[in-house]
Amino acid sequence: MNHAEVDICEHGRRQAQCRQCTGKYVCVHGARIAQCTKCGNGAGICPCGRRRYSCVTCGGGSICVHKRRRYLCRLCKAEAAAPSDNPEVPDP
Repeated sequence: MNHAEVDICEHGRRQAQCRQCTGKYVCVHGARIAQCTKCGNGAGICPCGRRRYSCVTCGGGSICVHKRRRYLCRLCKAEAAAPSDNPEVPDP
């Protein structure tokens, strides 16, 4: 099956993701398998019940040292835009 061919169910959704058809990516609780904490398959969910990568308490990967979302942090952006102390000197 190539990417252009997607099985559409009778509900007009991708069959693998349809809750009514109980697709292969949907657990018995009606959630996505990767995010269901009841099934124990929720590897993307932290013990706090949040998405692991964006949990401040657990120190998720998208949280910066300022305890903010990295892509929204003005302090991180300002640090990245500041000129470095050791500029590379080109060889003559």
